[in-house]
Amino acid sequence: MKKFFLITLMIAIAAVIILSGCGSEPAAPSPAPSPAPAPAPAPTPAKIEIIYTDHSPPTAAGVLLWDNEYIPKFKSLLPADLAARVNFTNYHASSLYPYAEQVNAVQQGLADITLWSNSFEIERAPLTDIMDLPFMGWRSSGESTAVWDAMEATVPELAAEWDDFIVLGRWNGLKRAFSAKDNKSLPSDFNGSKVIASGIIGDIFKGLGAAALQQAPGDWYTSLNTGLADTLVTGPSMLPMLQLADVTHYVATFTTGDLGYVGTTFIMNKDKFYSLPVEMQNAFVQLRPWLTQSMVRNDALETAKGLKYAVDKGMVVKTFTPAEEKLWFDAAAPIHQQWIQGGAKYGVDRQKIYDLAKYWINIYESGEAK
Repeated sequence: MKKFFLITLMIAIAAVIILSGCGSEPAAPSPAPSPAPAPAPAPTPAKIEIIYTDHSPPTAAGVLLWDNEYIPKFKSLLPADLAARVNFTNYHASSLYPYAEQVNAVQQGLADITLWSNSFEIERAPLTDIMDLPFMGWRSSGESTAVWDAMEATVPELAAEWDDFIVLGRWNGLKRAFSAKDNKSLPSDFNGSKVIASGIIGDIFKGLGAAALQQAPGDWYTSLNTGLADTLVTGPSMLPMLQLADVTHYVATFTTGDLGYVGTTFIMNKDKFYSLPVEMQNAFVQLRPWLTQSMVRNDALETAKGLKYAVDKGMVVKTFTPAEEKLWFDAAAPIHQQWIQGGAKYGVDRQKIYDLAKYWINIYESGEAK
């Protein structure tokens, strides 16, 4: 019996040894996991390019304001990472497009921002042209600019003239004076003259028997120097800017009445504006009042500087007497009615705009509506 039990135990032990030997081979050790690939570096955000073009000399107050004050102020309103991506490329003095093509270039998206001068864009804005009318009673650049903004805010037809663009800022400045080669200043003096004057002012001189030339500022000096023109109608601030004392010797300015202002607007391509990050759109909108106020302030300073330049350079500076101004007022008076009637050509009611301008002038001068 003991022997039988011992044999049985030995067989069981042998079976266990055999079975353990016949089991599955030990699993191969799992390979160490490969390190996860490093994520690709995020692409550097693209630069945002803004192309600015104008017709003004590089030393013009508006140009200096844009380059040295507006752009830094604009970037200061943006988050730092976005500001670092924005790049303005500025082309002054018609160095990218000729004066007459700059608004078209912005409308077509070939450039992003430019200056719009009313007297060169009458076909586009026949109601806004009210701002160029002489002897309206504007007392200052600031007042006339305020009237302009008030009319744009309250007259849908006038505001619609700007629908293709974003207005970044504007002013009605460069209160007009005469800069002439010889001593002529009264209406009767200009028969046969060659005068650089555009828009409505050019029409006045044509009515006096003069030839009116519409030219960009970059051409003025040469035209006066070569005799192509003998008189320039512009703001006194342009005298030192273009060194006009070299080619003209007499300056005549208006006091109580005036020969009007030059309406100028910074405009931006609408599609470009809405393609920009919302922070940039907000910055452009936020800076509109500041840009307008700055240009009005600069206009007053530059006008005074221009008259001082004329005196310092030995130019003869004449201020019209009220009686002399009345001669100009009488010479220009028909232009008001012609301007109103000319609205029919464009299918617009200029009488309404004219009356509203007078209404707003009275508001700003007397504080009362008539």
